[in-house]
Amino acid sequence: MGNVFLAEHQKLNRKVAIKNLHDVLIKNEEIRKRFQNEAEAMAKLQHENIVNLLDFEENENGLFLIMEYVDGAPLDELLKANSIPADQSMEIIKSVLEGLKYAHKKNIIHRDIKPSNILISGEDMSPKILDFGIAKMLGVDNSMTKTGTQMGTVYFMSPEQVTGKKVDQRSDIYAVGVTLFQLINGSNPYANITTEYEVFNKIVNEELPDLSSKGIPAGVTEIIAKSTSKNIEDRYQSCQEMIDDIEDFMSGKKPKSKPKTTAAKKSTATK
Repeated sequence: MGNVFLAEHQKLNRKVAIKNLHDVLIKNEEIRKRFQNEAEAMAKLQHENIVNLLDFEENENGLFLIMEYVDGAPLDELLKANSIPADQSMEIIKSVLEGLKYAHKKNIIHRDIKPSNILISGEDMSPKILDFGIAKMLGVDNSMTKTGTQMGTVYFMSPEQVTGKKVDQRSDIYAVGVTLFQLINGSNPYANITTEYEVFNKIVNEELPDLSSKGIPAGVTEIIAKSTSKNIEDRYQSCQEMIDDIEDFMSGKKPKSKPKTTAAKKSTATK
């Protein structure tokens, strides 16, 4: 949708990131609205785990988002080197969930959570969510996010996104679960599939691969399984529920809530 530039505020001597809408897209009313939608969404969000919007400018030269500059790297870049240990992955995901919990309280769903939309900075690997370009404001009539419209990145779409059904905060939770899988596994569960049709079919009909055979603790695999349940009612119903289970795991306790075991999952586990 646009280019991102590193810039410096000349009077304040502060670095910022400026995102502008591509010139060829400015006359496209739907894309222009989506860009403005990103500005509106980000303006509502001020959280340590979300990239903050500092200003929005619309003039004869185009549309511009002036954002907090984060000195770090997208999570997908870090994954190119290696998978991330389970404990560290859980810490990262917990912080991502804190940011999403805040956004959800503001009635905003991100709808495109994935490693490339999570910036990691500092020695403590602190994450910040970015790119609310297809975020949905709950309770707002928005023709770009109506039922029947697919939006998001294929690998991280929830079953309800794939089938064009109504989405809510549980779709973000599903994407967080797939992201957690990728952090620990080192690759996406659909990385070797070549067609969108095959990916869509697996998202709707098959559970994610069981990582217990790779020595991943049961508590982690249960959290991944519950967050990525096909049935939206079997998923974590809020970010806080998932945070609670992560905290229990990190403190040595068993997760309070276990995923419902389906026949398909049982047969996969016994192979």
